[in-house]
Amino acid sequence: MNSVILHFSAHSATVSIRLLDLTVDNVARIFQLVPDTIYLKDRENGTLVLPYNGIFTNTVGAEYDVEGRPSTEAGPQFRFPPGRLPAAGPAPGPRPPRPSPSPATYTRNVVVATLVDGAWEEASLTVRFSADQATVQGIQDLVRAALDARSVVLADGQGRRLIPSAGTEGLEYWRRGSRKVVAYRGEDFPNKRSGRRSTTEMVRAEVARVQQER
Repeated sequence: MNSVILHFSAHSATVSIRLLDLTVDNVARIFQLVPDTIYLKDRENGTLVLPYNGIFTNTVGAEYDVEGRPSTEAGPQFRFPPGRLPAAGPAPGPRPPRPSPSPATYTRNVVVATLVDGAWEEASLTVRFSADQATVQGIQDLVRAALDARSVVLADGQGRRLIPSAGTEGLEYWRRGSRKVVAYRGEDFPNKRSGRRSTTEMVRAEVARVQQER
């Protein structure tokens, strides 16, 4: 069976329609009904047939009564000759896929330590990262880009360098605000780690000593 017969008592209309064209949109247009209210009733056993994704797929009978609320925006009422199918558009195609949601992002405050005139100056930097970036390398790259630096070293509050490992990966580690993370420019970190003064610092200290002796 490739088609069914639809009856609509309000219009005294009888229409033969192919199963491929048996969609809510086509039935609504043919009988001028509100699409969301349309369902079919099997004339033989009274079974109700509801649409699935806009298509009547569970039709096993040969004739159905069309039920639904007339559209208030419809034009003049008309009737179709029995057994005649009006022009109907093709069945609707697959719906376009929904856009993928943007990945969740989180924020992390990083202390930026900079060596200025022999003293360490600190500033606060907030970086936004995703779950994939919740690693030492990921945060390091974000800080480096924000500072426009050639290289960056991350350390804990005691000046110990953070090493990529299972313990320093994941959201649980990087979302914990109580854990201090300090970023050093690559050229400054050796001085912090060894406790030695930088070349610039030593030169300035020597100049200050000479001036005091005069």
